[in-house]
Amino acid sequence: MSSVVKAVSPRIGLNLLAVLGMVAVVVLLRLAMCTLRLAFGARKPGMKQGKAGRYTQRMLIALLLFGVGGLGLFVLVVYAGVFKVSADQAKAERNADAALDELFDGSPSVTFNGHMRSMKFATVVTGAEQRGYTLAHQAGDTNGAFTLIFKKTQ
Repeated sequence: MSSVVKAVSPRIGLNLLAVLGMVAVVVLLRLAMCTLRLAFGARKPGMKQGKAGRYTQRMLIALLLFGVGGLGLFVLVVYAGVFKVSADQAKAERNADAALDELFDGSPSVTFNGHMRSMKFATVVTGAEQRGYTLAHQAGDTNGAFTLIFKKTQ
């Protein structure tokens, strides 16, 4: 019987972050298009010619503020996401001995599913060797997730 450690995928949070980022970009682009249309005199039906020029300076300032604010918000969200992932991985590393003791409990084969927030590859492999296991197979994908299969040495 193999022991399988199921890890909650960090992709859910990262996918949500990506969707929110795309929505913010679309909103900022739409705002920029409306501002530029007013700034360069494009008129809506029924708008007099002279009315578009009055809003030029105010709209360009608004565009600049929204652009800088949006970029600042995007950088803040990305920084917070990276900081959270780093903090979660540091916590997993601090609790590595207890987690590895629970994982390598004497079963003939053990499967470890790792990701960006779990223990590092080297920590798991070294802990397995110290507990009498050898790495039999490993697989990974492009999102940072990896699977390690260990066999108990005789």
